[in-house]
Amino acid sequence: ITKIDKSSPTITSVTGNPGSWTKNNVTLTVNGAKDGASGLHAQSYSFDNGASWQSGNTKTYSGNTSNIIIKVRDALGNVYTHGAINITKIDKSAPTITSVTGNPSSWTKNNVTLTVNGAKDTASGLHAQAYSFDNGSSWQSGNTKTYSGNTNNIIIKVRDNVGNVYTHGAISITKIDKTNPTAKISATVSLNTITVKDNGSSDSQSGISKREYKLDSGSWYSGNTTYNFTNVSDGSHTVYIRITDSVGNSSTASVSVIVNSTNVYVSSSGNDSNIGSSSSPVATLASAYSKVKNGGNIILLNNITQTSTANFNNSSKSVTLKSNGSSIFSITRGSSLKGSILSVTNKSTLTTTNITFDGNNVSATNPLVSINGATVNLNSGTTIKRGNNTSAHNGGGLGIIGGSTVNINGATITGNKVQTSAPQGGGIYISGKSIVTMNSGTISNNSALATGDAWSCGGGVMIWESTFVLNGGSVLNNISTNVGGGFSMGGATSDAMLHIAGGTISGNSARGSGAFANSQSSDINVIIRKTGGNVTDALVADSPAKVHYF
Repeated sequence: ITKIDKSSPTITSVTGNPGSWTKNNVTLTVNGAKDGASGLHAQSYSFDNGASWQSGNTKTYSGNTSNIIIKVRDALGNVYTHGAINITKIDKSAPTITSVTGNPSSWTKNNVTLTVNGAKDTASGLHAQAYSFDNGSSWQSGNTKTYSGNTNNIIIKVRDNVGNVYTHGAISITKIDKTNPTAKISATVSLNTITVKDNGSSDSQSGISKREYKLDSGSWYSGNTTYNFTNVSDGSHTVYIRITDSVGNSSTASVSVIVNSTNVYVSSSGNDSNIGSSSSPVATLASAYSKVKNGGNIILLNNITQTSTANFNNSSKSVTLKSNGSSIFSITRGSSLKGSILSVTNKSTLTTTNITFDGNNVSATNPLVSINGATVNLNSGTTIKRGNNTSAHNGGGLGIIGGSTVNINGATITGNKVQTSAPQGGGIYISGKSIVTMNSGTISNNSALATGDAWSCGGGVMIWESTFVLNGGSVLNNISTNVGGGFSMGGATSDAMLHIAGGTISGNSARGSGAFANSQSSDINVIIRKTGGNVTDALVADSPAKVHYF
């Protein structure tokens, strides 16, 4: 009997189940299946503990599979069952990470360290973490990476042991600032004040957070775009600016300046933006006056021309206006200047020496030099000449009003005129209870010239409700069209007085009633007191009832 088959088929092996991790598909293969009797009929696989079967001697798997049962059946139904197989080493899942931290949201000057947090792989396990700065062309390994500068498009990858890769979206580090700001400075000097200015400092990253200023080796002071150092001593100084950005980077700039407000120099080739030193002079008297301190000197380096009135009007400032060294330079009225060349007001004090004020015979509407409520000392070397007032009666050379005090100590006032319909004070017009004291000097060849048949007074000096004291010097050869070739006096509500204690009054002439006269209201006192001096002109009173001679 040869056809009885009660023996199950046999197989040599089942191969393909990987012993190590792979990301590839796995194919199980039944090897050496045979049946020595009735012969093989089928090979099959079950994934549900035998409830259903799939035929084949090979089977491919793309994922891990548990409890695979393999059976081989012969022609009579004898079955060989291969023990359950588990496929556990297929890994097709990329690793994961929790986060990438360290990229700052606010500015810092410190290095930045990016850290990959929570990197894991539940199958084959992590193999490497890497960073790329060139869009993936090259990589640097590590789970952390430190940066000292801003970096764009950082790609981070995490790879498992079979090559699955997780790619984190591009990261850009933009908040690292290790660059110092750019500091720029400028400075101007006025009197003993240095004004320091941020002259365009910048910071292109975290931005400027603080500006500080320092004078010489002193302390730093916080400020805005400008800072003033006051009461600075004369001499050379260095001022500094320190710019600090939002993360603490800083830079410093400096500039040297000269404070010389005791002596401020003026030159026709100067510039009013200069500091006013002899090597960096200003161009105008007005600029020099703004820079000079109380008790200081405004010094001319050459002749200058004034195209606008210089106003000396600081009540707390007493200055001297003079030429450099032993020179005598001129301040000339420009052809377009109709006002005074110099106006001294507001209880300020001015002393002049070795200076010529030249009206240049320009037709003007004011005296060559106007003094209102101020104190002025016209010392030796001062000349006031060629003032030509054609629009007002109040003086050709000097107009002195508002309770001013003027001392003539060697000055020369000559060749000035008032030529209007009612001219007064060709050389000097004095009003408003002002006091003029002449100790030495000359008032000569000035004129008050009436147009048509108008009245003129005081070719040399017109004294209106004020006082003139002549202690010395000369009043010579002045002319008035009508009265008072040398002096004319008068007033409407207050007395006028001339006190002759010394000096010379001579050669003055008038077409009308005398070289020396009063021709004003009879309701006030005109007082002429002579206690000395040499007077050759006739003391003629034209019409008033109250002329007093002493």
